[in-house]
Amino acid sequence: MGNGLTLSFMSRQEMERRTAGGCWDGGFIEVSTNGGTTWTQITSGLLTDPYEGALASPNPAAPAPDW
Repeated sequence: MGNGLTLSFMSRQEMERRTAGGCWDGGFIEVSTNGGTTWTQITSGLLTDPYEGALASPNPAAPAPDW
């Protein structure tokens, strides 16, 4: 990863929460350094609004942390 890179964005989220905790829906940030062959979720270095919970199965990204 490059040093000094910054990603800034705004989003509005209306996700379907589960009564048992976590979310059915969610959003997270991933980065690829090889043209999209593999992806790595950004989990550290978030300056504001850290991830709020984990995605729930059967979401294919479960149990990734998400907003």
